[in-house]
Amino acid sequence: MMGALPKTSMAVPEFLSWWEKQDERARYELVDGVPFLVEQDNLGIGVARMHAYRVVHDAIERARVDCKVYGRGVGVSPDDMNYRLPDVAVDLGRYDPDAYVLANPVIIADIVSSKRKGSSTHSKLRDYLAIKSVRHYLAIVVERGIVIHHRRKGDSDVFETTFVNSGEIELTPPGMVVSVAELLGEGSD
Repeated sequence: MMGALPKTSMAVPEFLSWWEKQDERARYELVDGVPFLVEQDNLGIGVARMHAYRVVHDAIERARVDCKVYGRGVGVSPDDMNYRLPDVAVDLGRYDPDAYVLANPVIIADIVSSKRKGSSTHSKLRDYLAIKSVRHYLAIVVERGIVIHHRRKGDSDVFETTFVNSGEIELTPPGMVVSVAELLGEGSD
Protein backbone atom coordinates (compact mmCIF):
# COMPACT_ATOMS: atom_id res chain seq x y z
CA MET A 1 0.00 0.00 0.00
CA MET A 2 1.31 3.40 -0.95
CA GLY A 3 1.77 5.84 1.91
CA ALA A 4 1.28 9.57 1.84
CA LEU A 5 4.15 11.65 0.54
CA PRO A 6 6.10 13.26 3.39
CA LYS A 7 5.42 16.93 3.93
CA THR A 8 8.86 17.73 5.31
CA SER A 9 12.15 17.99 3.46
CA MET A 10 14.49 15.00 3.55
CA ALA A 11 17.97 14.05 2.40
CA VAL A 12 18.74 11.15 0.05
CA PRO A 13 19.53 8.52 2.76
CA GLU A 14 16.29 9.33 4.61
CA PHE A 15 14.37 9.32 1.30
CA LEU A 16 15.72 5.89 0.33
CA SER A 17 14.81 4.51 3.76
CA TRP A 18 11.29 5.95 3.42
CA TRP A 19 10.95 4.58 -0.13
CA GLU A 20 11.79 1.02 1.00
CA LYS A 21 8.60 1.08 3.08
CA GLN A 22 6.38 2.09 0.15
CA ASP A 23 4.54 -0.04 -2.41
CA GLU A 24 7.23 -1.87 -4.40
CA ARG A 25 5.56 -0.92 -7.70
CA ALA A 26 5.79 2.80 -7.03
CA ARG A 27 8.84 4.79 -8.11
CA TYR A 28 9.89 8.10 -6.64
CA GLU A 29 12.40 10.85 -7.25
CA LEU A 30 13.67 13.33 -4.69
CA VAL A 31 13.76 16.92 -5.96
CA ASP A 32 15.22 19.57 -3.66
CA GLY A 33 14.41 17.39 -0.66
CA VAL A 34 10.80 16.69 -1.66
CA PRO A 35 9.73 13.21 -2.88
CA PHE A 36 7.65 13.00 -6.05
CA LEU A 37 5.81 9.97 -7.38
CA VAL A 38 7.06 9.09 -10.88
CA GLU A 39 4.02 8.42 -13.02
CA GLN A 40 3.80 5.31 -15.13
CA ASP A 41 4.68 5.88 -18.77
CA ASN A 42 2.52 5.01 -21.73
CA LEU A 43 3.47 2.22 -24.12
CA GLY A 44 5.18 4.55 -26.62
CA ILE A 45 7.54 5.96 -24.01
CA GLY A 46 8.20 2.48 -22.65
CA VAL A 47 9.17 1.25 -26.11
CA ALA A 48 11.38 4.31 -26.69
CA ARG A 49 13.12 3.64 -23.35
CA MET A 50 13.66 0.00 -24.36
CA HIS A 51 15.20 1.09 -27.70
CA ALA A 52 17.55 3.52 -25.97
CA TYR A 53 18.67 0.87 -23.47
CA ARG A 54 19.30 -1.68 -26.22
CA VAL A 55 21.21 0.80 -28.42
CA VAL A 56 23.47 1.85 -25.55
CA HIS A 57 23.97 -1.76 -24.42
CA ASP A 58 24.90 -2.84 -27.95
CA ALA A 59 27.32 0.11 -28.33
CA ILE A 60 29.09 -0.92 -25.12
CA GLU A 61 29.37 -4.50 -26.39
CA ARG A 62 30.74 -3.37 -29.79
CA ALA A 63 33.28 -1.00 -28.24
CA ARG A 64 34.25 -3.50 -25.53
CA VAL A 65 34.42 -0.74 -22.95
CA ASP A 66 34.49 -1.56 -19.25
CA CYS A 67 31.20 -0.13 -18.02
CA LYS A 68 27.65 -1.22 -17.26
CA VAL A 69 24.34 0.03 -18.61
CA TYR A 70 21.31 0.30 -16.34
CA GLY A 71 17.67 0.84 -17.14
CA ARG A 72 15.10 2.85 -15.27
CA GLY A 73 14.96 2.12 -11.59
CA VAL A 74 18.61 2.72 -10.77
CA GLY A 75 19.23 6.18 -9.38
CA VAL A 76 21.76 8.96 -9.65
CA SER A 77 22.32 11.73 -7.15
CA PRO A 78 24.17 15.02 -7.57
CA ASP A 79 23.91 15.97 -3.89
CA ASP A 80 22.20 15.14 -0.59
CA MET A 81 18.81 16.55 -1.59
CA ASN A 82 18.23 15.13 -5.09
CA TYR A 83 17.79 11.60 -6.43
CA ARG A 84 16.79 10.91 -10.04
CA LEU A 85 15.77 7.83 -12.02
CA PRO A 86 17.11 8.24 -15.56
CA ASP A 87 15.72 6.04 -18.33
CA VAL A 88 19.23 4.79 -19.16
CA ALA A 89 22.52 5.28 -17.33
CA VAL A 90 26.03 4.04 -18.02
CA ASP A 91 28.26 3.65 -14.99
CA LEU A 92 32.02 3.19 -14.74
CA GLY A 93 31.86 2.33 -11.05
CA ARG A 94 32.23 -1.03 -9.37
CA TYR A 95 29.03 -3.06 -9.50
CA ASP A 96 27.33 -3.15 -6.10
CA PRO A 97 24.07 -5.14 -6.17
CA ASP A 98 22.93 -3.52 -2.92
CA ALA A 99 23.46 0.09 -4.03
CA TYR A 100 20.61 2.46 -4.85
CA VAL A 101 22.82 5.17 -6.33
CA LEU A 102 25.27 4.67 -9.20
CA ALA A 103 28.83 5.40 -8.10
CA ASN A 104 30.27 6.84 -11.31
CA PRO A 105 27.63 7.55 -13.97
CA VAL A 106 29.22 8.78 -17.20
CA ILE A 107 26.21 8.76 -19.59
CA ILE A 108 22.59 9.52 -18.78
CA ALA A 109 19.75 9.31 -21.28
CA ASP A 110 16.09 10.22 -20.90
CA ILE A 111 13.10 10.02 -23.20
CA VAL A 112 11.68 13.54 -23.39
CA SER A 113 8.01 13.74 -24.32
CA SER A 114 5.14 16.20 -24.04
CA LYS A 115 3.09 13.20 -22.86
CA ARG A 116 5.30 12.67 -19.81
CA LYS A 117 4.16 14.28 -16.61
CA GLY A 118 6.23 14.97 -13.55
CA SER A 119 9.26 17.08 -12.78
CA SER A 120 10.53 19.40 -15.45
CA THR A 121 13.21 18.53 -17.95
CA HIS A 122 15.09 21.64 -16.82
CA SER A 123 15.42 20.51 -13.20
CA LYS A 124 16.53 17.04 -14.37
CA LEU A 125 19.11 18.64 -16.64
CA ARG A 126 20.36 20.73 -13.71
CA ASP A 127 20.68 17.65 -11.51
CA TYR A 128 22.28 15.39 -14.13
CA LEU A 129 24.88 17.94 -15.19
CA ALA A 130 25.77 18.65 -11.55
CA ILE A 131 27.10 15.09 -11.22
CA LYS A 132 30.84 15.53 -11.81
CA SER A 133 31.31 12.10 -13.42
CA VAL A 134 28.58 12.69 -16.05
CA ARG A 135 30.17 13.39 -19.43
CA HIS A 136 27.08 13.02 -21.63
CA TYR A 137 23.38 13.64 -21.20
CA LEU A 138 21.17 12.53 -24.08
CA ALA A 139 17.64 13.95 -24.20
CA ILE A 140 15.89 11.73 -26.75
CA VAL A 141 12.92 13.58 -28.23
CA VAL A 142 11.24 10.87 -30.31
CA GLU A 143 8.21 13.07 -31.15
CA ARG A 144 10.49 15.54 -32.92
CA GLY A 145 13.05 13.08 -34.28
CA ILE A 146 15.98 14.63 -32.47
CA VAL A 147 18.54 13.82 -29.79
CA ILE A 148 19.87 16.71 -27.72
CA HIS A 149 23.43 15.84 -26.70
CA HIS A 150 24.93 17.72 -23.76
CA ARG A 151 28.67 16.96 -23.61
CA ARG A 152 30.98 18.08 -20.79
CA LYS A 153 34.09 19.91 -21.97
CA GLY A 154 37.00 18.22 -20.22
CA ASP A 155 36.77 18.36 -16.45
CA SER A 156 35.02 21.71 -16.41
CA ASP A 157 31.44 22.55 -15.57
CA VAL A 158 30.92 23.70 -19.17
CA PHE A 159 28.73 21.64 -21.49
CA GLU A 160 28.35 21.87 -25.26
CA THR A 161 24.88 21.20 -26.57
CA THR A 162 24.24 19.72 -30.00
CA PHE A 163 20.90 18.94 -31.64
CA VAL A 164 21.33 15.80 -33.72
CA ASN A 165 18.76 14.24 -36.07
CA SER A 166 20.94 11.82 -38.04
CA GLY A 167 24.29 10.08 -38.06
CA GLU A 168 26.11 9.01 -34.93
CA ILE A 169 26.98 10.46 -31.56
CA GLU A 170 30.43 9.79 -30.13
CA LEU A 171 30.36 9.15 -26.40
CA THR A 172 33.92 9.47 -25.14
CA PRO A 173 34.46 8.68 -22.40
CA PRO A 174 33.79 5.78 -22.18
CA GLY A 175 34.66 5.38 -25.90
CA MET A 176 31.64 4.29 -27.91
CA VAL A 177 29.34 5.46 -30.69
CA VAL A 178 25.53 5.33 -30.90
CA SER A 179 23.28 5.69 -33.92
CA VAL A 180 20.77 8.54 -33.72
CA ALA A 181 18.27 6.65 -35.88
CA GLU A 182 18.47 3.65 -33.55
CA LEU A 183 18.11 5.84 -30.44
CA LEU A 184 14.95 7.28 -32.00
CA GLY A 185 13.67 3.79 -32.71
CA GLU A 186 13.65 4.30 -36.48
CA GLY A 187 13.42 1.05 -38.38
CA SER A 188 12.21 -0.82 -35.29
CA ASP A 189 8.84 -2.40 -34.64
